Amino acid sequence: MLRPGIRTLAAAAGGGTALFFLLHSQVPDVGGYIGATAIAWLASCGLASLLPVLLQAVGIGFDKTGRDGKDAVHHARVLLAIFLLVVAVEAVNGRFLRFTSVAFPQTWDHALAALDTRFGFQPAFAIGRFAQKYNWILNYSFLAYNGLLLGLISLMALESRRTFLDSLTTWFQFSVAGVIGGGLYLFCPASGPRYAFAQFPAFDPILSLADLLPTVVAPAARNGMPSLHTAWVVLLFLRARSQGRLVRLYFGVLMVGTLVATLGQGEHYLLDLVVAVPLAVGVSQWNLTVFRRSQWFVGAALMSVSLLEVIALPRSFTFLYAHGWLLVWTSFLTVTVPLFVNYRTAYRASAQALAPVRAQ
Repeated sequence: MLRPGIRTLAAAAGGGTALFFLLHSQVPDVGGYIGATAIAWLASCGLASLLPVLLQAVGIGFDKTGRDGKDAVHHARVLLAIFLLVVAVEAVNGRFLRFTSVAFPQTWDHALAALDTRFGFQPAFAIGRFAQKYNWILNYSFLAYNGLLLGLISLMALESRRTFLDSLTTWFQFSVAGVIGGGLYLFCPASGPRYAFAQFPAFDPILSLADLLPTVVAPAARNGMPSLHTAWVVLLFLRARSQGRLVRLYFGVLMVGTLVATLGQGEHYLLDLVVAVPLAVGVSQWNLTVFRRSQWFVGAALMSVSLLEVIALPRSFTFLYAHGWLLVWTSFLTVTVPLFVNYRTAYRASAQALAPVRAQ
């Protein structure tokens, strides 16, 4: 985002690599599983890159005007503020998730798993077994799931080439989705199949109507419903639509890997992913660059769909389990209708942008 020179980039990568080997001098062999090692190296490079950002923010050793002619010092200060905000939010988020594990000893994990069976199979368990069978699937999904913030920063860097406000809009939407999604955890607490079922993903659990009640689950964060990773990666994919085909392809690959990981790593049930889509599309309507009141109303309406579904689910488990066809169709519409609304909104915005050009 700051358009650093090749020497600065090389110094950050070199310093990050040295830091990685210093902190991770012994990496055990786990049968081709390199995802965690790759994430650790990327994180080390991220830490090393903070030094040039800090120096740029105080105007030491760098030009105050970037190569694109813009105020690089101001941009560096914004980035530094974002980093400090991330650290603060992560500290608060850690306490909040620990609170959920204590405040909700009983969860709806078994009920959500029972509803997942109405799709004809257990998605999380099936994908979990598939991912464990192939190392490349395991590594790919791990990198996508845990590299989500790298995807966020990559998109912000690309958007900043046009206007810095575009990148801040992405950060704003990403943050709003996190705050709202975190609040939804309180209405339908769930941890994920890996915490609720000791046999995950070896074989599917046997569930029935008796499991549609709250059950005691070992202490773990109750951050299952909805899946924020799904909301975030869908949001990034939608935001990347104006960045060219290769960028869209990159975020499409990131999205598929994240969806595979959310289920395959046992962090979520399929319904967690379904409820996250209206939240993601709704937040994507809240644009800071071009303010349109109608889009903000549409965004609020879509986000209310996620809210209503999370609130209504615990009160309708028995009904939905008994009418599996209704669950399937409701889930289908929950995903497709917001995406169609997003398509129409984007199409209308493009048409309005091209109208003055056509008039000439």
